[in-house]
Amino acid sequence: MSLTYRALEDLTSQILQEVPGCPPNQVTLNLSRAVREFLQRTQIWKAKVSIPIDTLTTVYSFDTSEDIYIDEVCGVEIEGVGYLSDIELTGEIEFTVSSQFVSDHDGETMVLEAAVVPYSLPCAIPSRIVNRYSEFLKAGALSYIFGSVNRPYSNVQKADESVIKFRKGLRRGTRDAEAKNKRVSVNWGG
Repeated sequence: MSLTYRALEDLTSQILQEVPGCPPNQVTLNLSRAVREFLQRTQIWKAKVSIPIDTLTTVYSFDTSEDIYIDEVCGVEIEGVGYLSDIELTGEIEFTVSSQFVSDHDGETMVLEAAVVPYSLPCAIPSRIVNRYSEFLKAGALSYIFGSVNRPYSNVQKADESVIKFRKGLRRGTRDAEAKNKRVSVNWGG
């Protein structure tokens, strides 16, 4: 899986061309807002991590060594059997399991799947997400930019059009996230 900044830089350039007079830092800020909102609402970016279960441990960390946090735990499996109800998210990268769960599965490996979101942008996100949803991410940024009050580039009509397109992207991204063959998964640990 390729993780890249490049596609976001390309989108920034495209937005700057569409909104003359908008400062580049505003484009970056609003594109970041749109990307974070898109990832949170669609849960299209999933990460999987394999974690060995240890008898003495009920608190586990989802350590990806990336600048991301768990938005929602989507699944936990041990040898193909689901145990989602046994997991409680207790922090941005931590979760707990019951001592009974640990005792029942000591020595086995759980595979945790979680929807993840970057702490801040710009950050490396899978190029597949940026490439597949670029028009919608751009629309999200444009909706924020055109919706700015009392700016030379403010434009209510363009803001409304951009919001409609961004919402269409959110629906498509959510549908894709639910279809296992279209979501973007990255594996860590093991």
